[in-house]
Order: sequence, then C-alpha cells, then structure tokens
Amino acid sequence: VCSVYNAFGGVIVSIIGSLGLEKYTNLNQEQFVLILSTVICTIAILITVFVAHEEPLTVRPEKVRPFKQIFESLRGMPRPIIRTLPSFLMIAIASFQLGIQFTHFIAHDIFHGDNSDPTQTDKMKLYDEGIAFAMILNAIKHGFQFIYGFVLTKLCDWIGYRWSTFFGYACMTIALFLFFFLNNRYAFIGVSILRAIGFHTSSTMIMSITSITTTVMGRDFGAYYGIIMMFSVVGEQVSNLGIGTILEKLWPDDSRMLIAVSSSFGFIALLLSLWIEEPPTDVHGFQDP
Repeated sequence: VCSVYNAFGGVIVSIIGSLGLEKYTNLNQEQFVLILSTVICTIAILITVFVAHEEPLTVRPEKVRPFKQIFESLRGMPRPIIRTLPSFLMIAIASFQLGIQFTHFIAHDIFHGDNSDPTQTDKMKLYDEGIAFAMILNAIKHGFQFIYGFVLTKLCDWIGYRWSTFFGYACMTIALFLFFFLNNRYAFIGVSILRAIGFHTSSTMIMSITSITTTVMGRDFGAYYGIIMMFSVVGEQVSNLGIGTILEKLWPDDSRMLIAVSSSFGFIALLLSLWIEEPPTDVHGFQDP
C-alpha cells in the first residue's frame, strides 16, 4: 500500500517538474525543483505534526539494544528471508546507477544538451528540455507502478512470490540492457514501464515475504526491516564505488554505459531469484535454515 501511494506521489511531482513552470519565475530549472521539493517536504511535515496524534508515554519502556537485536536476528534468520536477500542485494546494485543517471542521460545523450557551460544557451535549452522529458518518463513510470501495485497482489496469488519476483527482476534487467543501443526518446516510454515493474517488485516483494514470515513465526519485523535496509545500502554503495567510481574511469561522463553494464547484476539477481522460497502459511510448514 505504501509503495502504491509513493508511486502516486511520484506521478504528481514528476508532472510538475515536466511542465516548465520555472519559465514563469526568476529561477532556473534546478533551483525551481529544489525549492518546490523543499516546500512539499515542509507541508508533509506540518501535516504530520498537526494531524498525527500521539499517546503520552506513561510507562518507561524496556531498554532496547538495537545492534544486539539485529545480530540475534541475523543468527536466527528464517530461511525464506535468507533466500530472498541475495537477489535483493544484486537488484539493488543493478538499479542504483539508473536512479542517479537517468535524467542526465536523457538530457545529455538523447537530447544532446549540456549544462556545464551557461554561455551555450542552445545547449542549456536542450538540456532543460531533456530534463523535462525525463520527468515525463518518470511520471509514466510512477503511474504504471501505481497500477502494477494492484496487479502484483493478484500475480502473487496466481504464480507465487518466487515467479513474481523473477518476472519483476527480468523486466528491470531488460530495461537496463536496452540502454546499450536505444536512441529514440519515445522508446524509453516502454523502458519506463519495465522500470516500474522492476522497481515495484524489488521494493515490495522482500518486504512482503519478510512480513508474512515474521508474522507466522512470531518474530520482530522491525529487526529484519533494519537488515533489509542494510543490504539495500550495501548494494547502493557497491554500485556507487564499483560502477560509479571505478568503471566511470573507463567511460567518463557516459551515463549510458554505467546504466547498461548494471544489467549484468540484474541478470545475477534474476538467477538468484529462482532460489527464493515461498513464505510459510503456518508455523508447522516452516523449516529452520
């Protein structure tokens, strides 16, 4: 549910970013988007502060040692979660460059713009047009992600969590691989749809498997949520340091190659997803690792 509403929010923000409203202000595109994002975050915080009601703390809670809790959760991790983490780590590595390079790729490689020299107004204009088009593609991606959030629930009931994950990771891998040779801007509409399926799969399936498993086994979901976030950060940093720093020396300022070579990790994630075990439906059907 959270991922679905997150996608809906992404649609709104992306559409606003693609309208070119900065032309009616004294700001450039980057400044306008930054200020708009700050305003939206401020509004969200104020809504939370004034609407969310908290009960007063009348009883002192027990002291919690979070690192010890995570360590103990790692030692006794249920097998369905263990088998989901490797493919999740690989897809986190695969998708990170796409997240940070996509808008620049569209503006620089597809629209042939350049924002490094403000004196080249024609190049700057093309770059801004490319960013606006990239935001439209992001709106399409978030919109399809919103729709797919409802489809994925039925898909899991139909073919199970393993094959639903396999399908989602296949879509992400194909989307990344297409960056090797696609040049038509409108072809990236299809890529955005594949991105939507892959991203929604990677962000929800491991959470669903973990939530079901911890509920059936009576485990603390919070500790395993922390472990999942740790794997996500590790994957991002592997991509950041390995692809974004080391391989970037081979292809300087080449977003296309940095995104496309990430498909190799997507393929590994695709293979590892076959190792995923369906979450237990009752404690009797559960086996320890």
